[in-house]
Amino acid sequence: MKVIIEFDGSEEQEEYQNALNGWKYRAIVNDIREMIRSKEKYTEEETISLDELRQYLFDKLSKYEVSI
Repeated sequence: MKVIIEFDGSEEQEEYQNALNGWKYRAIVNDIREMIRSKEKYTEEETISLDELRQYLFDKLSKYEVSI
């Protein structure tokens, strides 16, 4: 399959970056899903704090060099 996506200059720079980084966002969501699964399976904790989840998200965004 071949897909061609066109963007018009600097006005669509953000959309262009989002299209290029789509795989990174998917990887981040998958990492979060795996972290939750790991917590459920290997610890007695039944919840994840918002602070813990927020920090994990920011760490992954930094690792993959993307911003939201």
